[in-house]
Amino acid sequence: MERDEMISRLMAKMNVSKEEAARALEACNGDILDALDLLERQKDAGEKAEPKSEYSTQDKTVYDLRVTQEKRGQAEGSGSLHQVWAYLKALIRKGNRNQVVISRNGQDLLAVPMTVMILLLIISWPWSLIVGLISLFFGIRFALQGPDISKKVQDAVTGAQEKAASAIEIRTKNENDQNRE
Repeated sequence: MERDEMISRLMAKMNVSKEEAARALEACNGDILDALDLLERQKDAGEKAEPKSEYSTQDKTVYDLRVTQEKRGQAEGSGSLHQVWAYLKALIRKGNRNQVVISRNGQDLLAVPMTVMILLLIISWPWSLIVGLISLFFGIRFALQGPDISKKVQDAVTGAQEKAASAIEIRTKNENDQNRE
């Protein structure tokens, strides 16, 4: 194929001027496939960048593979971000469906969504811990209720509170005994 014929094919195929087609063909050492690829990349980039002198038809597969891997990496990266976000949304929904019920002497005083309680624990954990321990002295109990709370979890929370309450009773009883003596 003659040079003029290759230039006219490049002009028709890529809708470029004669000068742009000739420049691309010269930059690619007369290889029409490389010139087509160069013009396509320039069109995609929206600029008239100078071609890489080391590019050839042999590098085309490597270039295509690199572009494919980059696109796949970007898709996977954004996919994992979406997965994390979806997990966090599901966790918040679960926390809003379930409640921490605060009661005293068998009477419910307050029911708070678990999401709110967890945020309070995170924001002011030392104070929350102190208030939680002091509340045990006054017979206040905490229970977890909701569709996502298993019987095992409820039993574990109840068991821990009973042990803490019995430890408080033993301590109080020992102090009373010591005061009598």
